[in-house]
Amino acid sequence: MKQTGINLTYSLITSFEQLSSLCQKLSQSSVIAVDTEFKRETTYFPIPCLFQIATDELTACIDPFKIDDLTPLKDLLGNENILKIFHAGRQDLEIFYYLFKQLPKPIFDTQVAAAILGFPAQVGYAKLVSDYIGIELDKSLTRADWEKRPLPEKQLEYAANDVIYLLQVYKKQQQALAELNRLDWPTNDCNALLNEELYQANPSTAWTRIKNYPFLTTREKRVASALSKWRETLAIERNRPRKYIFDNPVISELSAKQPTSLEALNQLKNIPTHVGRKYGKQIVEIIKEAINSNEPLDDKGYQRLTDEQNKLVKQMQQLVKQAAEKEKIDASVISSKKDLEKLVQGEKHLNVLHDWRYNLIGKRLVEMVE
Repeated sequence: MKQTGINLTYSLITSFEQLSSLCQKLSQSSVIAVDTEFKRETTYFPIPCLFQIATDELTACIDPFKIDDLTPLKDLLGNENILKIFHAGRQDLEIFYYLFKQLPKPIFDTQVAAAILGFPAQVGYAKLVSDYIGIELDKSLTRADWEKRPLPEKQLEYAANDVIYLLQVYKKQQQALAELNRLDWPTNDCNALLNEELYQANPSTAWTRIKNYPFLTTREKRVASALSKWRETLAIERNRPRKYIFDNPVISELSAKQPTSLEALNQLKNIPTHVGRKYGKQIVEIIKEAINSNEPLDDKGYQRLTDEQNKLVKQMQQLVKQAAEKEKIDASVISSKKDLEKLVQGEKHLNVLHDWRYNLIGKRLVEMVE
């Protein structure tokens, strides 16, 4: 019989003085659990709505809408003597980087560790709490509006529950990792989350979001790359989602048809009317410039595979699958298909070529390529 999530005591922090006092207490801890609530439906950058922090002794929800100066929190998260525990922390880390222009460090991600312990690669926090602690969490508020104020008590309790059990999960995982001699396995993946480039808006690499990019002609790639860069830049400037300008299928259609006049653009049936009306002149000029460009494409690892390379990737996938079955983990934890495709195209900066993955299967994969 599993217990439902219990409403443990938490503090709501709504002033600089409260935040400063809280962070002073937390600075004495060696490990803290951290989570965030945010909103992003109508913006490019996330809107931080709530920060939750817990230790074995206390749990706090910090309201950033009520506190102008978050320096104590910035200093706490930047304290390298304190380990910060997250679950699926990439979006949380992005928020802190956006706010403070620095990342919390060091960190430990319980989703990363769970995958190494045999859970599904994207396992949720509630599943870990259920399996490790025997408590069933209420997840009915996953899509709640965290921007509205005042926040209902039920939402605050829900948010607090997202960190209250996180340290217990971490401790259980440490025990399990030690038993399997895998204590150092999560290190590289957690450190990879501290690469600041992950959180920096970069219009020049926006083309990587186009799924069919490897199958485009060189000319189509130039158009897709130029349009993606322009859309990304505009989305950043306006702080609006990319889709508010136009979706990826629009880029694919424009790359294929390459209209060089407003008349030609407006005749395309698969292009929404507002796209031509709002951005038609810019789009036509971008396409003209792209198709006349002779600059080399920097798209290593994103090219179409030859038949021989496809065959090699399938062989690699089979080896990865066998290794995963032996270690009782999901194959995607060892390597994604995309990384194997990059490997056969000469890419060397891949997870499977480092640390435990290299020893497990990476060395053999490299030999297959060579």
